[in-house]
Amino acid sequence: MIWNIYRKTEAGENRMENKKVEDKVFDQIQMMVSGRLEKGGKEIVRVSFFRGKDYADGVLPDGVIEKSEGFTDAEKVLLAEYLKQNRKQIYDEAKEIDPMKKWLGLK
Repeated sequence: MIWNIYRKTEAGENRMENKKVEDKVFDQIQMMVSGRLEKGGKEIVRVSFFRGKDYADGVLPDGVIEKSEGFTDAEKVLLAEYLKQNRKQIYDEAKEIDPMKKWLGLK
C-alpha cells in the first residue's frame, strides 16, 4: 500500500510540520510497506520511501534507514524518526498485507 507520509497526530499536530521546508519535502514522499517478514528469528517490516527518483529503504523494529539515494542526511534522520514514532501503525498495516492473495487477485 502506498500513501503520503504526511500525517497528523491525534492532537492535530505533526513534528514534521514545524518547518515549512520539511512540509514541502514530505508532501512529495510516498511510502510502501512490506508484509511482516522473519529475519534472524525476529519479525521485521521493510519500509520504502519514494520521491521521484529518490528512495530510502528502512526497517522496523529498529527504525533505521539501511540505504538511500537522493535524500539528504537531515531527511534520512527525519524518515528514521518517522519510522520509530509510527512503528505500531506501520506494523498494523503490515499485518494486513498478504502477498499471495494479492498475487492471486483475491485482495
